[in-house]
Amino acid sequence: MKITYRIFTDSDTTVITEYIHKLYHEDPGERPIWPENIHKTIESLTKHPDRGSIIVFDNAGAVIGYAILINYWSNEFGGNIINIDELYIKDEYRSQGIGTRFIEYLKNIVSLEHRSPYNWKVLPEMIKRTTCTKSSGLNGIKTPRMTWNCSQAGYLV
Repeated sequence: MKITYRIFTDSDTTVITEYIHKLYHEDPGERPIWPENIHKTIESLTKHPDRGSIIVFDNAGAVIGYAILINYWSNEFGGNIINIDELYIKDEYRSQGIGTRFIEYLKNIVSLEHRSPYNWKVLPEMIKRTTCTKSSGLNGIKTPRMTWNCSQAGYLV
């Protein structure tokens, strides 16, 4: 199995929308997800890639998952921070290291693009659902709503 990661295209809309609904069904947030919110997110990130991106997990042409990444500026770190807003992998592909490999992929992209600094942010709810965070070093300091992985923050050369 060779998983590749690519930027969302319009042809992914149906399957990614389905997966977003599945994510919110399996792991409900504080608020329900509405179709218009999904549409606004897709539209915003495709029209303004500086805000973030939707990454599609592809296995030989089949979409098996996605991640929504949001970029925002941090005064503290003096640069953009990547927030993994959502990450979903189809049931039959879970527990195979795909999430961990995706985190490694992101670390390599950050390093190759010399984006600096970087910081990972993971919701505590996600930590209880996956071992990916521990094996990727995303086991940071918990605050009431977020987990900050301060040990991963740093300037890249």
